Amino acid sequence: MESHYCRSSSSKNYLLPEWTSKEELYRFYKTDWCQRKYIKSLSITSFNKAFESKNMALFSPKKDQCEICEKYKNGFIGEEQYNAHILNKNEARAEKQKDVENEKFVFSVDLQAVLMSPKSNVSSLYYKTKLCVHNLCFYNMLNKDGYCFLWHEGEGGLTAEEFSSCFYSFLETKVIPAMEIR
Repeated sequence: MESHYCRSSSSKNYLLPEWTSKEELYRFYKTDWCQRKYIKSLSITSFNKAFESKNMALFSPKKDQCEICEKYKNGFIGEEQYNAHILNKNEARAEKQKDVENEKFVFSVDLQAVLMSPKSNVSSLYYKTKLCVHNLCFYNMLNKDGYCFLWHEGEGGLTAEEFSSCFYSFLETKVIPAMEIR
């Protein structure tokens, strides 16, 4: 699985987010996978060497990186374009802060990384087909309420229809009633 945040620049092969450490992965390998295949397991040292030699890594979410900032960091765009980008970023943050201070409706929206379901380290479940679960979040910056819309790939994908349905539902159930109270 490619990392959601660094897929364009990473050469690592990321495992699905089932394990939080190499030790946990090794325990699964030794007690579930090897026993199921009736094979002798590697020592943890050999396992780690094999893991590294295959250029593998456990999934580790990282902070979203801006494409323009990354291009500048790697020398693909010039100083002038980068400075204009930073100016726009700072102006946008200042406007957002003004909106928060003026008690207007201010929401941030984020599509979170894909979740895999069911999450289990039991071998009989691990090898079964998993569903991709999508998570679109709205965050009210005034009262700090968060709202999440979850759906799995059987219910819909990542098209404009799903997003417009989420936005419509959010506006209809959370924003418009709050506007009428004011």
